[in-house]
Amino acid sequence: MFFLLLACGVGQPPPGTLAACPGLDCRRAWVEARWPEDPEAVTRAIAARSDPLERSLLVQAVAEAFPGQAGPLCDTLPAGLVAKRCARINQRPHLSAPAQDGGFLRLDAEPGAAEPWAGLEPRPVDCAHAALQATCQTEAALAATVAGALDEVAAACLAIEPGPWRDECFFAASEAWASDRPPEAVGDALRLCRRTGAFQGRCALHAVANVDRWTPPGAPGDPDAWAAVRQMAEAAEAALAPESPDLAERVVDRIHARALVLSYRDATEVAGDPLDALPPRAHPHVRAAAAWRLWQLEGRQARSFEAWAARFAEALAARRSPDWALPDERLPAPPAFEDLWIDDPPQPRVPYLDRPWRALHPDPTLDALICLLEAAARHTRLKGSRAVLVEAQAHPDPLVAATATRLLSKRSRPAWQAATAARPAASPGSPGSPPR
Repeated sequence: MFFLLLACGVGQPPPGTLAACPGLDCRRAWVEARWPEDPEAVTRAIAARSDPLERSLLVQAVAEAFPGQAGPLCDTLPAGLVAKRCARINQRPHLSAPAQDGGFLRLDAEPGAAEPWAGLEPRPVDCAHAALQATCQTEAALAATVAGALDEVAAACLAIEPGPWRDECFFAASEAWASDRPPEAVGDALRLCRRTGAFQGRCALHAVANVDRWTPPGAPGDPDAWAAVRQMAEAAEAALAPESPDLAERVVDRIHARALVLSYRDATEVAGDPLDALPPRAHPHVRAAAAWRLWQLEGRQARSFEAWAARFAEALAARRSPDWALPDERLPAPPAFEDLWIDDPPQPRVPYLDRPWRALHPDPTLDALICLLEAAARHTRLKGSRAVLVEAQAHPDPLVAATATRLLSKRSRPAWQAATAARPAASPGSPGSPPR
């Protein structure tokens, strides 16, 4: 209401109707102030305005102020730039919840590192009204992605005033740049993400999610089948490592982690074939995904921790049988795994599937045990999973034992127990919802 009073004249009572507003600034403030209490009335009031440009400006004002809530209002506009951007804003959850940022993939570079395109001259485009400049510049940036002109993409976004709409321009451009391009395009997509401010983590997750298109099903051991995933990881590292080696490592880990859990979801038998096709830095993710799938397929069998360890070692050493085939129907994507990490005390770590972290052991054999425990903790419907964790607390290796203790402590929380009780039981071959 303060902004409505300011826009409509200090000392004047706020107008009761949109038509009573003396100017465009007042009308924009009026629709923003009234939208939360009566969106239908605001929609009718905007529709009654005779000037098409003014209607576009008012709809944009509401869409930017209340992203995710203005879908019906977007539908009142004729086809065009404003209608397209209005619909896009309405479908972008990070605009209304920027704190949900995939923080472990934030693209913060090392102190003193220059931002990409820091010295590039902004390139404004002609627009029907100054208030529509973000709309026009974003459309110009997206057009430049189609043309493959990366500097023009950045110059168009930089012409928007600093703030969320400049950041969103870079975000949308990053997504467009990576789509329908070879896997190495992720490098430039991540450079664009570096300019997305509070949306960096979410933008990076979207860029990395393009690995889905290049992931071979069924966890094969043919290096050619994994070539596109390797190219994507190499491009991400080349784009980020010069300014932040730690960041590059996190992003490459995320690419491998996501690709491997997606590949193993279709495995009707668990074997270590990807170990032959992927570089050693991907092997922790092979172990994590293989352990998760092994628990899915065989978790109803009663085994001690020692027996599970022997079975998993056998699986990783094996290679797929010659008559192996994909299942008749493609299985759903893996579930969104629970975050069971506690960074206290600090310890070596690596991204776990689609969650931030798990402990990383330098010994591959002991690291495989940690992967078994992480998988057991996420199969809480299976009767023997807790017993395996309890038994592992007595393991002589401190990191393995500490992992079991951490996972048990997480499982014992009331919130964890409630979430487990509310979750429907899944069959061994039917994972749940797709990764977020």
